[in-house]
Amino acid sequence: YIFGGSGMNDLRKYDITGNSWSLQSSASPVARNAHTTVLYGTKMYVFGGHTGTSGLNDLWEYDLTTFIWTQRTSGATARWAHSAVINAGKMYVFGGQTPTYLNDLWECDITTFTWTQKTSGATARVQHSAVVNAGKMYIFSGQGCPNDLWECNLTTFTWTQKTSGATARILASAVVNADKMYVFGGH
Repeated sequence: YIFGGSGMNDLRKYDITGNSWSLQSSASPVARNAHTTVLYGTKMYVFGGHTGTSGLNDLWEYDLTTFIWTQRTSGATARWAHSAVINAGKMYVFGGQTPTYLNDLWECDITTFTWTQKTSGATARVQHSAVVNAGKMYIFSGQGCPNDLWECNLTTFTWTQKTSGATARILASAVVNADKMYVFGGH
């Protein structure tokens, strides 16, 4: 699924087996870019972003079985160019800008939609990469910070700076597989 982009608020689905794209026909959130999207079970969550004129702090849930959008409780301050990950039924939103660069960490319980601000330890940044593995979130590089890698334990909320061997970058993508973080591209 792909949602949004500069001036867009459409949701598109790609069928890997059938090699075809389709437009999902459902009312949707306002057009945005620099937002985050995470998947939990059969539901997709879109948080924040920028309309082109202002930042957003809305949280939207899209049910992949009923094809219905539902607006959920907002909690974190409006932001864009942030990161979000899912771990154990909770979404974690880190950093971004308002336009001031942020280094706050927010937890949203996906079952109750209760938001809680957590302890932050990494430096403020935007357009960074984030992944989750074994109950820990990893934040890499981004604009407004040095070439660094941070680990946040999502149980104790202790932050540890790790060794960073990759070149500093913004707008990169990252994934985790077999306890390895892979970072691709960027600027």
